[in-house]
Amino acid sequence: MNVLELLSQLRQAKIQLSLDGEKLKIKAPQGAVTPEIKENLKALKQEIIEFLRESQKTAEPALQITPADRSAELPLSYTQKAVWTLDKLNPGSIAYNLPMAFKFTGNLDIDVLERAVQTVLKRHESTRLLVVENDEGEPVAQFNDVGDQVIRQHHLQVERAADYEAQVRETVDALATKPFDLSSDPLYRFDLVAIQGDVEPHHVFVICLHHIVSDGLSQNLLVREIAIIYGALLQGQPTPFPPLPIQYVDFAAWQKQMLSGEKLDREIQFWKDQLQGVPSLLALPTDRPRPHHLQGR
Repeated sequence: MNVLELLSQLRQAKIQLSLDGEKLKIKAPQGAVTPEIKENLKALKQEIIEFLRESQKTAEPALQITPADRSAELPLSYTQKAVWTLDKLNPGSIAYNLPMAFKFTGNLDIDVLERAVQTVLKRHESTRLLVVENDEGEPVAQFNDVGDQVIRQHHLQVERAADYEAQVRETVDALATKPFDLSSDPLYRFDLVAIQGDVEPHHVFVICLHHIVSDGLSQNLLVREIAIIYGALLQGQPTPFPPLPIQYVDFAAWQKQMLSGEKLDREIQFWKDQLQGVPSLLALPTDRPRPHHLQGR
């Protein structure tokens, strides 16, 4: 049994551990500390103390995040670096495409929608990320300006209403499954499909972001901001959102400052020790045979 397994067992038994100097203190319901738990606590006491000591250090008040020097080399966050590494191992993969599609009926002011999208992209620097390699081959962040035309327009003619869903699904899938090049492509796509024919004319708006610049929660935030800004611009009102005081790259620089050198080495070594001997492949039951090559589906 390792420390994490023991702590999980203690948590289930409602046994609390705390550190008083170099002494380990135990608070538990009557009868909860069994002879087996006593033996495990005795055997892993020093490792538990080290674990709790590191936890206390992590919980110490963090430094305030401030804007990073934009003239210096800008880092990726550790999560972004992991996604970049996976992309290098499997170039052209669509596993990290994050597509969304919205149906618009009635009048749609495309010019105003374009302005709303551009406003959001300018406000959130992270959406304009490009990942390039420095002289040492390490990934670093660069940022593009927003182009004059972000939304790409398409037309779809539906000859039979019965074919509508299949045609729309095929069109959306084609737009959503194009791979991104992290070093040269904008890592966002906004496609507006005008649909007409044997159906009432309307639009489908397809938004696709790469996971290195977004996740599900932030993607929903971007969509919400586009909708709010679009409504404000239609009414001749200014953008209701103020400039952001910091951007994601400022967090990445702060994270690198806070977690580097000996501290990072200790964290990595701790988890190497805890995960030693675990299976290299998570053998979860699946509803179909595992393919030999990842397909991003």
